[in-house]
Amino acid sequence: VSPNIRAVFGFGGGDCLQGSGCWRSRLHPQDAEQVQRDFATRLASPGPQSLEYRFRFPDDSYHWLRDDFQLCHDSAGQPAFVVGTWTDLTRRKAQEQQLEHYAAIVQCSNDAIFSVSRGGQIEAWSPAAERLFGHTAPQAIGQNYRLLVAPSAVPDLRRFDARVVALDPVASANTMARHRDGHDFPIA
Repeated sequence: VSPNIRAVFGFGGGDCLQGSGCWRSRLHPQDAEQVQRDFATRLASPGPQSLEYRFRFPDDSYHWLRDDFQLCHDSAGQPAFVVGTWTDLTRRKAQEQQLEHYAAIVQCSNDAIFSVSRGGQIEAWSPAAERLFGHTAPQAIGQNYRLLVAPSAVPDLRRFDARVVALDPVASANTMARHRDGHDFPIA
């Protein structure tokens, strides 16, 4: 067991060598049964394996870990030892949860929300944008945002293009838009 385990987990390698009871006792109660079952199944499978689960640190906080491991065999083909690594995924998992939260806000918003690349292509499209402009996400994504602009608003495009290229957020625009069915309407 690497001496780095103390720096990462707060306990020494000798603590880990107490047997699998040390590992089992630190699994999150909601994960323990499934993780132990998955670990046993994957340990019997050939090649590298991995699991993600919550693990209790000595300060009693739970961290998300990625456990990459492989069962190694001796010259007679018998299981000899497990080699692996643990990676702390806690920060990444928190970021994923935050992104899921933001995605839910966008999905539920009554405001049309979409994003545009520097080249002017629509990259993301909310359900409210679909309702407002009449284009489904597959129809809109990849198209130039000018598809949404009424011909009468073409003079406004220079200002919008400059902001898009500069990656300035355009929170709202007071101009005329074009619906998929061809009618123009004001947006603010």
